Amino acid sequence: MSWLTNIWDWITGKSSKVEAIRQVTAAMCGFLPTAETVLNILALNNPALLLAEQIGAAICRAVTPSKTLGLVSELPQVGGVPVEGEWVRR
Repeated sequence: MSWLTNIWDWITGKSSKVEAIRQVTAAMCGFLPTAETVLNILALNNPALLLAEQIGAAICRAVTPSKTLGLVSELPQVGGVPVEGEWVRR
């Protein structure tokens, strides 16, 4: 039954890896991505986006406006995946 629990946790975004990525991202820039966003980024199977820190940094870059260009993306994305979530700290 534990394999079924693991699959359910993965589908619902409650796996320890997904939660770790969410918490790392929140600690890095104050943005807490949704579990669905994290799962979709992991589904890309991008070798540059495997570690929690790599994914967190990519999400933070996407949601943080560029200070040099003054641009604010209306729909931040990582690898084509829309980034959704909420600011927990700015």
